[in-house]
Amino acid sequence: MKKQIFRIGIKNYPAAHGGVEAATYNFVKATKDKYDFTVFTVWDNPTVVDNEVDGVKVYQLAKGWLARFRQIRGAITDKRNTVLHFHMEIFLPLAIVFSLLGYNVVSSIHGRSWWNIKINPVVRWIIAIVDILGVNLVKRTVYVSRWDYEAMKKYTFRRDFVCIPNGSAVCECLNDHPTKDMVFIGRISVQKNLEALIAAAERDRRELDIYGPFDEREVEHTARIKALLENSKMAHYRGVLKPEEIYPTLGQYRCAVNPSKSEASPNAVIEAGACGLYLYLSDIPGHRLVGYPDVYYFDKDNIQLPVVDGINKRSIANMEHHRRELSEATLVSRYAKLYESF
Repeated sequence: MKKQIFRIGIKNYPAAHGGVEAATYNFVKATKDKYDFTVFTVWDNPTVVDNEVDGVKVYQLAKGWLARFRQIRGAITDKRNTVLHFHMEIFLPLAIVFSLLGYNVVSSIHGRSWWNIKINPVVRWIIAIVDILGVNLVKRTVYVSRWDYEAMKKYTFRRDFVCIPNGSAVCECLNDHPTKDMVFIGRISVQKNLEALIAAAERDRRELDIYGPFDEREVEHTARIKALLENSKMAHYRGVLKPEEIYPTLGQYRCAVNPSKSEASPNAVIEAGACGLYLYLSDIPGHRLVGYPDVYYFDKDNIQLPVVDGINKRSIANMEHHRRELSEATLVSRYAKLYESF
């Protein structure tokens, strides 16, 4: 009998560029013959018909914590053979409760928010307390960022929590003759720092194509980005890509750029590295720790986009690093080991 895996707390399924969503989608697609998956998303899933896509059950989470608890518990038909895999800090309270009730629980933390000084101090303390309770009480805790993993060691005596960075499939169709300059793929939110990137592309005369969904909750930010794109000669919005379109699209470009202010394990960067693109990345721990060798780092508050040696050819070094450390096969084996530990 297949083990039942509930993936809980991602925004949407199938994925629409978000790193957490893409990592979940890639894992489910790669292992759905081994496990029976049910996915609970925060957002509605308009492309999903009758709560199923490619043999995977997909539901939108109810509103309110008690309703979500009842929804998840009601979906479990075999407690012993089911693993509840929660994502994001916000779902830690549910992960703690289900752990204390004896369920098999994995919690993936895709970034700690309580270190962010821009958050209200009281809120930061609350988040910190929940994070510390989580790493001590949830049965299996996973950090996708090595930086977060090392930082949390001081808050627990347990040593059964692990670091598993995101991974993506190996790019088998290498394009040695890209015709376009720079590409950004990702969710268009405040954290991605695209206002500064568009300004830098204009100043440094670099052709930049942007793919990804706008975060419509950030109304003012979305309006500013759309206005900048309408008036830009160098930066162009190209719409939203389906997961299967990402690698063929990346192959058209010489380099990929990610100006994020913070990242845990950036899936868009990992996918670009898999395709051998030269990388232009903001100098933050999340980018340094993915470890790609052919990278130009820039200050996130002072973006510079010079033409550097190496962008006119595919980076074999980036592709080899991806195969060793960040491949989908590596990701699958690490999570499968966790699931089978129950």
